[in-house]
Amino acid sequence: MLLIYQIFGTVKLGLTFFFLDLCLNTNIVIVGSTWFNSDRIFKHNMIASLFFHQRSLAKVLRNVTVGTLAAILTALPAAADQRLYFVYSPLSLSLKIESLETFAQEGVVNQELAYYMNLAGVNEGQKQAFREALLKQAEIDPVQLSRFLNSPMGEEVLTQMGNLIAIQGGRNGKYALRGAMVQAAFDKKEGLTLLNFLRHLAVNMQFNLENIFQVAAYLELLERATTDVVAEMKHLSSQAAQQNMSPNFANLPDIRQPGSYGVAPTQTLKLTDESRQREFDVLLIKPQQWRAGKTPVI
Repeated sequence: MLLIYQIFGTVKLGLTFFFLDLCLNTNIVIVGSTWFNSDRIFKHNMIASLFFHQRSLAKVLRNVTVGTLAAILTALPAAADQRLYFVYSPLSLSLKIESLETFAQEGVVNQELAYYMNLAGVNEGQKQAFREALLKQAEIDPVQLSRFLNSPMGEEVLTQMGNLIAIQGGRNGKYALRGAMVQAAFDKKEGLTLLNFLRHLAVNMQFNLENIFQVAAYLELLERATTDVVAEMKHLSSQAAQQNMSPNFANLPDIRQPGSYGVAPTQTLKLTDESRQREFDVLLIKPQQWRAGKTPVI
């Protein structure tokens, strides 16, 4: 899990924000299979504020999205027209990986990427931050990463994340995610970057935004709850430290001296461990005089 958290904190993805802002910028609300237009629901400025200016939710959502980018089993290179699909049922939009590569390497925002960025209201500072995120390398040992992703815990993490970022059509994307991440990590030239990860995807991937947003909201709630618990524990610990006075050791018995109960002769007991078919000795030391009530056994 530590490896996944490290990836979360290193690589960031802003594509999800572009699509959501596009969906909600038109004030369209989906209820079941019915569409409603409303000026009161999902306003553009609310979305811009929620997904670009509230750092906590943005951070969690980006972390969830990136953490899901685990990898592909195949070693085939990405096709030139390979796309990332963003699904917020019944809408589905896509973006060429080539557009992101051009932006990351040359700083050029082509017409396709500009469409998303303009709708999302991304400023120059956010564009630069996104470009840096695409190229930032995660400092992770590829062997350790591969071992973790193939462990039972890694498999479970990938399965859950594969439900959020799936192969186009809806199939769980855990194998696709794992392969691409491992291949990028073993790339000695560039290493594990978001862009290099995307290059190693051999199939189109589908971001299930509705599920991603639900998980992001849950993780944000969990993060706040954890922060509150830690703060309360610190407060209680501080109160206890102030109330408890340091003991006066001069008034306590000297543990280096024999006590009033005395020590009986040591007994040796021979015990048998049938499950392992072995015998072993146990030294039994007990007081000569038992105290009233229960006596602790060490």
